[in-house]
Amino acid sequence: MAGRRCARRALADLGITDFPLLAGPDRAPLWPGAVVGSITHTEVGASGYCGVAVAHRRLVAGLGVDAGPRQPLCPGLWPRVLDAEEGRAALAAAEPGVWARLIFSAKEAVYKAIYPLCGRFLDFPDVHIQVLPRHGHFLAEFVGAARCVAPAGSLVGRFLADDELLIATVLLPAGGSPLAQEGLSLHHVPW
Repeated sequence: MAGRRCARRALADLGITDFPLLAGPDRAPLWPGAVVGSITHTEVGASGYCGVAVAHRRLVAGLGVDAGPRQPLCPGLWPRVLDAEEGRAALAAAEPGVWARLIFSAKEAVYKAIYPLCGRFLDFPDVHIQVLPRHGHFLAEFVGAARCVAPAGSLVGRFLADDELLIATVLLPAGGSPLAQEGLSLHHVPW
């Protein structure tokens, strides 16, 4: 419900109204043909969080956004989500579990940006994340066979963190197009 409400608002910012946002067989949103987008939601705070990002396909080839609670990632999930280097970086951080959760969200944002382009599901070991905390950025490098699905060998993403929430985003500019703020709409609402 909240995701669709956010999506309608974001699409309206791009001049698209009365578009039924449906899910495909893989449960991914079916955006209008001229649009790329990403939806995220999480249980956080008193009312939860939902965010949607959309952009014109002429400017952006792929878009991914993922939100999660600023809570430690369950240690039992670390071996499935983190590679050895990511695990060492998490252990060296002031909040190891939260760092691990941020890597999880960064990988999810990358997957959401890439999947519509290649139609291939990626798994956690397919992407290596290096977090650059001072700048609010992360680098995503495709590993092994996953290198063939990436438009470049690596991507730069951004993240935000507050007391309750982590948000990771990735934006893939369209080939040869200068990326501008026009044609990009980001909405979020508590739900």
